[in-house]
Amino acid sequence: MSLWETLFKEGLLGAIINLEASRDSLEIGSPSKGGKIEIKFNALNLEEARTKLANANIIRNEAQSLIGYDPTATTKKGKEDD
Repeated sequence: MSLWETLFKEGLLGAIINLEASRDSLEIGSPSKGGKIEIKFNALNLEEARTKLANANIIRNEAQSLIGYDPTATTKKGKEDD
């Protein structure tokens, strides 16, 4: 049995093809300023890319509220106000 036949039989060929299709990526934000979102997607499938971005943003907002992050705060911890 060839490598390709083995991969197909084990269901791994589809996973490899899917991995190749998700080579595009986008990073938004900064870890030190409210969190970074990194999304891997297939640029040929815009609807799926938009869904991934929207879902990632929802999760980041939920994580920020869990830790009490306030994006409107002007001072940083440990820095005295003038």
